Amino acid sequence: MQRVSVDDFAIKSHSTKEVAKVVEKLVNGRLLLSDKGEIEIVHEALLCRWGILRTWVKNSREHKELKQGIEDGAALWERKMGDLLTRNTLAAALAWVEEDANASVPLGLSTKAREFLEASKKRQEEEADKLHQQRVVARQQLAISEARRLVSASLMERTSERVDLSLLLLMASIQEVEATQTPALKESEDALLSTLQSHPRLDSYLHGHTGFISALEFSPKGSLLASASRDKTVILWDLRAQQALTILHGHEAEVSHLAFSPNGSLLASAGRDKTIVLWDLKQQHVLETLSVHHHWLNHLLFSPDGSLLVAAGAGPAILWDLKKQQVSATLLGHDAGVRHLSFSPDGNILASASYDRTIILWDLKRRHAFKTLFLLDASVRHLSFSPDGSLLAAVSDNKAVTLWDLKRWQTFESLRGYGREVHHLSFSPEGSLLAAISDDKTIILWDLKQQQSLATLRGHEAKLSHWDTSRDSWRARARTIANRNMTLEEWRTHMGERPYRKIFEDLPGPAELPLP
Repeated sequence: MQRVSVDDFAIKSHSTKEVAKVVEKLVNGRLLLSDKGEIEIVHEALLCRWGILRTWVKNSREHKELKQGIEDGAALWERKMGDLLTRNTLAAALAWVEEDANASVPLGLSTKAREFLEASKKRQEEEADKLHQQRVVARQQLAISEARRLVSASLMERTSERVDLSLLLLMASIQEVEATQTPALKESEDALLSTLQSHPRLDSYLHGHTGFISALEFSPKGSLLASASRDKTVILWDLRAQQALTILHGHEAEVSHLAFSPNGSLLASAGRDKTIVLWDLKQQHVLETLSVHHHWLNHLLFSPDGSLLVAAGAGPAILWDLKKQQVSATLLGHDAGVRHLSFSPDGNILASASYDRTIILWDLKRRHAFKTLFLLDASVRHLSFSPDGSLLAAVSDNKAVTLWDLKRWQTFESLRGYGREVHHLSFSPEGSLLAAISDDKTIILWDLKQQQSLATLRGHEAKLSHWDTSRDSWRARARTIANRNMTLEEWRTHMGERPYRKIFEDLPGPAELPLP
């Protein structure tokens, strides 16, 4: 039997006197032998019959063996004769360290052994991070491959005139990649845009006017569409329900133009009856009617802050102060009718384009013209300020787009390359691209930094109307046109056995699927 010192019986949770008292009782009971400060077990039966003591001895032996294994591994690692601990071995070693720290008499580890364990933990964490990154890349590559397959499937559906399913597949393609925290593929977004451009069905969704539709305008939030017609009415459409909310009667002639206020609470309509009607959309009634004598109107525009409404047509532009509900200024300066209007982003400048081949810039605080821009060979038909207000783009009847640098007051660039007239311009949100819509059924994208054409988008079956160049608007329009989610059969055909999910969360799923 091995002898141990009485001091080895020290226990953290008990005083020295308490331990000594227990040892004394065991000695008196002739279970332990005490000699010169050392203790020895008298009977082997004590180990064989006393289960708790046997367990203590076994655990103590295993505890010491684990400690020694760690120390030995650390020594070999330091001499570069052994490797760091990994996975199960490291987990067991760390569990031992935690258990030992809570023991009444901790064995502890040498500094070398602790460094050995820390190095093992660090390497395991680095390997786990590397494995995670590999899995992320693998998921991204798989998502990209799946997205490309869905793009191909969408193009086949579009060829089969199933444009709604084509749009759903393209949105699934975009979502597939974005779910891996990766930007959508360019081919997915290009296919979405081209599909939207070639889609002729949106007009067929909404029926209600009895005459030619002369103007359309979306509300700022995109939930409503206002349409004006030669039948003298304005119809408000609920785009989610795809049905008319109300028919507004207030004009005695064709309604030629519409404009929503920036907060969407008001709608202005201009008519050939020489009136402007301001509608309260919450109450759906006429708030004010402004009579404009001697000329009809073809353009309306709210200021960015919604405090002013400007109207123009065969005569001079008129500023209407909405707070005072009165005309605040008549902008005299053009020698012919005004064709188009545009506010600078800060609302301090109004640009008016006229048949007299000029553009006048108006200081709205002082209510006077401060700059006139001349075009020599054609009149301007559309204007657009860049998002930062530093550029003004104008398209004229000579098929050219002219850019003015408003800080230097000089022509920045004249863009040409159209087969027919351009009738609308739109800057991208960050201002680096300019989109021009032409009567030859194309959109030309100009890179303003490189001062060159970036792309020509073709394929329309009819003339294009106003087009928003933001990707979010493309997706919103895809949702409006598709107006549904995939059926279970479509999902299984194109998405396989993966769990069903809705492409558009705010639209219902298939009727046979119990939705959450």
